[in-house]
Amino acid sequence: MQFGFIFALIISLLIAIFAIQNGSVVTIDLFFGSFQVSQAIVILVSVVVGAVTAAILGSIRQIKNFTVTKELKNKTKQFEMENADMHKSLASYENDIQILTDERNALKQELVELKEKYYKKIEEIENSVADEVGVNNNNDAYLEENNEKGQAES
Repeated sequence: MQFGFIFALIISLLIAIFAIQNGSVVTIDLFFGSFQVSQAIVILVSVVVGAVTAAILGSIRQIKNFTVTKELKNKTKQFEMENADMHKSLASYENDIQILTDERNALKQELVELKEKYYKKIEEIENSVADEVGVNNNNDAYLEENNEKGQAES
C-alpha cells in the first residue's frame, strides 16, 4: 500500500513539473465555444479527470468483486450447513441401520429357536404316533390271536 502511494506521489510530482514547464497559453475548442487557457492548467485538469475516471472504474470493479466475494461466502456457508445436515442425516441413517441389523439378528435367533421347537414337537408327535402304532399293533396282534383261538375252538 505504501509503495503505491509513493509511486502515485512521484508521478504527480513529475506531472506538475511538466505542467509548469509548459505554461504557455493555448486555445481550447470545446463543443460550445473556445477558451484561451494556460497549457499547465489543461495538463493538470486532464490528469485529474483521468485519475477520477480511473478511481471510479476501479471502485466499480472493487464493488463487483466485493459483491461476488460476499455471494461466494454466503454459498460457502450454505454448503457448510448442508454438509453438517448431511452428516447428521448420515449418522441417523447409520444408527437406523444398526438398529435394523440388531433386529434382524434377533429375528434370526428367534427363527432358529422356533425351528428347534418345531423339530422337537415333530419328533414328539412322531414318537407318540409310533407308540400308538406300537400299542395298536400289539392290540391287533392280541385280537388276531384271540380270533385265531376262537376260530380254532369253533
